[in-house]
Amino acid sequence: MRLRVVGCSGGSVKDRFLSCFLLNDTVALDAGGLTGPLTLEEQRALLELAERSTSLTQERFEELAELPRPLVGNLDGPRAAARLIGMANHIAGRQ
Repeated sequence: MRLRVVGCSGGSVKDRFLSCFLLNDTVALDAGGLTGPLTLEEQRALLELAERSTSLTQERFEELAELPRPLVGNLDGPRAAARLIGMANHIAGRQ
């Protein structure tokens, strides 16, 4: 078993993130800090994928959404797609 701490400061300020853990890079135990450790480049890529989702077929977007396993864990297509859209909305300040 591998446990990765991706935020543990108990608060969200510059370079300090809310508690979040990844178990075996597939299961996220999140208290709101999962997107914080993403680099700016990773955040941009996630936003771009979410924006492109409207020009893709639903099936293709769901297929692509399953690829970033550290973010979506073992979620299947529709649930993985919903997770990524939710994360993109959070990054963009829409949630």
